[in-house]
Amino acid sequence: MDTRTYKIRKAFMIPLTLSLFFGYLLLALCVFQKEPSSKLIVLSILNIFLTVFFIENLFRSLVINENSITHNKFLRRKTLLFSEINSFESLSLRKRMFSTLSTEESFLIFSNVYQNFEDLMRQILARLPENSVSQETKELATSPPVKRGDIISFWIAALVLGGILLQQASIYIK
Repeated sequence: MDTRTYKIRKAFMIPLTLSLFFGYLLLALCVFQKEPSSKLIVLSILNIFLTVFFIENLFRSLVINENSITHNKFLRRKTLLFSEINSFESLSLRKRMFSTLSTEESFLIFSNVYQNFEDLMRQILARLPENSVSQETKELATSPPVKRGDIISFWIAALVLGGILLQQASIYIK
């Protein structure tokens, strides 16, 4: 079997990237316009949080090969061998699905924010013994819920930041 890599959905990363870009443009414009320091501090804090969140999601991936699954995060990596996994459980909360792979000494938790999540679940199920997979996981894997609320939230954030940016830059646009 081949190696498969699953990254965070592009539908989530695109509005997050736009929000981050507009946030930094707005901060630069406010610095250029010599806005009050309180406004600059608020924008700086917002941009710091967006940057950390962006970096964390940019580097996050699940890599599955014939023998193991690896969860990559920014400056962190955790690998579980399929031969050592004794439990695969899932639960669904408001269209968000959380899955846990457990061994005797470690565990790995992931959610349905990854691209091709249904294929990801099929790949994991194909590599584990039947008795290590919970019934709820089997049911949820056939048609996992799709959470769009986060995507919509970041599109709204991008639109709001873009609107504020346009309003702030309107003195230069004629």
